[in-house]
Amino acid sequence: GHMRWLPVCAVICAVICAANSEDEGHKFFEHRSFEAGNFFVCDQESAASVPSGKIPIIIESESSRVFGSEGHHTTILGLKFLQRYVKKGQKVLDYGTGTGIQAIAALKLGAESALAVDIDHEAVEVCGSNGMLNKVQNLEARLAQNVDGTEGPFDLCIANILPGVLIDLAPHLALYLKPGAQIGLTGLKKRDIVNIKRAFEQQFTFAEEHIELTEDDAHLPDWSSKWGDQTGWVLLVATRTSSNVDKSEMSAHAHDREYTHWAASALGHGLLSSAGQAERRLSRVGLGSGSGSGSESGAGAGAGPEIKASLEVAQREFAMYGAKIRELKPRERHALEQDHHIQTLLTTIFHREPQMMNLTIQKHFPWLL
Repeated sequence: GHMRWLPVCAVICAVICAANSEDEGHKFFEHRSFEAGNFFVCDQESAASVPSGKIPIIIESESSRVFGSEGHHTTILGLKFLQRYVKKGQKVLDYGTGTGIQAIAALKLGAESALAVDIDHEAVEVCGSNGMLNKVQNLEARLAQNVDGTEGPFDLCIANILPGVLIDLAPHLALYLKPGAQIGLTGLKKRDIVNIKRAFEQQFTFAEEHIELTEDDAHLPDWSSKWGDQTGWVLLVATRTSSNVDKSEMSAHAHDREYTHWAASALGHGLLSSAGQAERRLSRVGLGSGSGSGSESGAGAGAGPEIKASLEVAQREFAMYGAKIRELKPRERHALEQDHHIQTLLTTIFHREPQMMNLTIQKHFPWLL
């Protein structure tokens, strides 16, 4: 359950992410931009050097605090999907928007409008700012808790989220799309395909082929030291059928897995810096102690009681894990960050494989128990 793996996940995320401060995001944009098909994604300073024939997407440098700014492989896959499937005049849904790259790309390809959705209120703000930088029209960014389906139906959807969250959201995304609409599902790897298809097959028909990275994407940075194994990412393409959505399967807390992952990551970021850093990140999704539940910034109102209870348990237990990490000498801590077994452990946590997670901890990190 959440209570068992949340504290451990927080520790591992801390070890992985501590070296990746916001300054690292700025360094990324100082030295490189990235391409995806016909798109060229860059910051304002690089906007003057867009290669001929490429469609520019300008992302503010401060976006480094939001997923998508650094050209993660799934962002590339999403852009390729949009380039292939967007048609002029469409109404597009970007679910899990991050920096808003996908929504902006859809509008630049001729979509009539785009709704960008995220659980992170900073992502919603950044998406709006990036929309203005790119001078696109009819871009709306909204918190996930404030989306109820009345905004649709949509002609096209790109959803780049964790596999477990996609599974929980399957009936919701089906409700938002009109029959015949296409959806691109990414944030997943080949090993996730069977479970994703099982969750979506009642309301969607999957294309035989899926989108993967190719040799043309060899310029992408190697994020393996940062996010674990970066091979095997895939985007599935499906078409919404005319079948009805069973609303009894729609959970009021469909984002619980996403809130759980966010809470763990937030505690991890704060482990080697300060409790204030963890609190700030928790507040971004309305889980902080000072977050309101009735306002737009109170995103945590969408989180179920189990998530909030898990967070309380994790915070109580966290003192023990934090003490063990802080006891490490700088050289030991650096070695831990570089240990490839950490990547294995992170992967098992992300894909909710508790048996493998516990085996990895017992064999390689028994001091965490």
